[in-house]
This record gives sequence, structure tokens and C-alpha cells, in this order.
Amino acid sequence: MEIREIASLAKLATNGSILETARLCNLSSGAVHKHLKSLEAEFDTKLYEKHNRTLRLTPAGKFVLPFLKEVLSQREAAVKALSDWKRAPHGVVRVGAGAAFTSTVLPLILKRFRHRFPEVALYVEVGNRDDLIKGLEDGLLDLTFELDYGTQQHSDLAPVATWSAPLNFIAAASRRRGRCTMKELESAPFISYASGSRIEAIIQHYFDECRFRPRVVMRSDSAAAIIAMVKDGVGVSMAFLYAVHAELRTGQIRTISVDMPPLMARMSLIKLRSSYTPRALGAFIELTQSMALPCMKLERV
Repeated sequence: MEIREIASLAKLATNGSILETARLCNLSSGAVHKHLKSLEAEFDTKLYEKHNRTLRLTPAGKFVLPFLKEVLSQREAAVKALSDWKRAPHGVVRVGAGAAFTSTVLPLILKRFRHRFPEVALYVEVGNRDDLIKGLEDGLLDLTFELDYGTQQHSDLAPVATWSAPLNFIAAASRRRGRCTMKELESAPFISYASGSRIEAIIQHYFDECRFRPRVVMRSDSAAAIIAMVKDGVGVSMAFLYAVHAELRTGQIRTISVDMPPLMARMSLIKLRSSYTPRALGAFIELTQSMALPCMKLERV
């Protein structure tokens, strides 16, 4: 059994085509076919079959695939470990995060890291949760910041640091009352996050528990746009305190206290559980764990 044979089967499992597998593996279709038949001969069982116009793994192929993927993962880890052992002069840390976190807290981490490790290149990808998780799984990212990791079930993902962070009602500084009941707040125009987003789901769950029905007048997938609308007095909203830290400090926005317990969410820095952690990546994780982040409390992992 060779690594190339395992890689061919793993690629075939995702695209269902020998031609596409050959393209992805930079091989001829004949070579891929030979790899697959060699694996079948070694296991003495059929690993794939025709299905409509594509190919798919047989039950036996699906059963053995996780074990073969682990072989690929360990091989990649060995390559990275050896490269690290040779003390390669340059490393790279690839981090994913949502837009609000990227524009507020992440720059503090990056600035500190660049100061301490100027020889390490940093790559940041901003996107939605599903794309960033896929980036981790595909090996395109090393780490990503995940909102409310505790509610998710990902056996392949592991948190390396977790923080609790409050979400508060916010309003323009011109709003006179800084305290009211949730019922009184229902009459105020409310600016919500886009339906289907992770933060909207977390806030809606909190609203359901509080039996709060906001009068939604606008939805946006941009935290920056929502904060700008709140500053202009268009309505009230909810936001992580770290996202409005500057506006609170300069008096452009105020928080509203209500008669219910505050909403606390969790932010985790996660990585693939089985992936190797080179020195540069380990240094980034250690620095992040040791930093005091604004309006966030580090929890034990």
C-alpha cells in the first residue's frame, strides 16, 4: 500500500470521477485506475462502484476510508515535523475569523505576534463559519476563531483556547434611558443580524428564553453596518462589547441594562485535532492564550 494509492481513493471519494481525481493528483487516469485496483487487490474487496454517471465508495470503501485518511494525516504531520526539526527559517500561520472579530480583537493579537516573531508570515482569511471550518478541514487554514463552539459537535476539531464574551443591548448615546425592562424595549426599532447567521441564532435563542419579541426594522450581515446604524439613532441592537469597545470609550454608543441576565456567548480558537503543531503555530496559540483580550474572559479548555 502506497501513499499515492490512498490519496487516489480519498480524492475519488469526494468527486466521484477518475478523470477529476487524476487532475487533482496530477496523474494520468490510467495511473489512478491502477492505484485503485491495487488497493482493492490488497484488501481483497471492492472499494468503489458505478452509481448513475459517477463513482462512489462501496460500504467497505466507506468503512476503511477514515483509517486511510488517518495515514495521510500522519504522513503530512511527519513532513511538517521534519521541516520544523530542520529549523526552516520561515514559517506561516494561517488564521480564519469572522468580520467583527477581525476588525476589532484580531489586530491586537496580530500586532503582538508580529512584534515577537517577525520572521513568521501571517495569513488571515475573513469569512463565514462554514467556509472557515471547511478551510480547516481542507488544510487551507491552521486555526480559526469559532463563535459558540460549545454547541457544536465536531469530532475532528479541538479548541485550544476559549473565551466567554457578553453581548449587550446597545443604543445611540442620545438615548436617555440606560435601563429598562425587556418588555419596554419591544417597542423600540431593532436592527438584527442576517437570518441564518451564527450570531443571529445565538441572539434569537436568548430572546426566546426571555420571551422577547423585538420590532425588527432592518437586518444586516455586517456588524460594522449595524453599529453605524445604531450610532445614527436608527434603532437599538445587540453586540459583543469587544466590537463596540471604541464607540463606548468615545461616548458614541451606550449599553442598555435590562431586567434579565446578560447574554454570554463563547469564542474558541480551534484547530484540527490530529494535525501537527509546528513551532510557529504553537507560538501563536501560546501568545493568544496569554493575552488579555478586551471584554473577553479566558476560560480553561
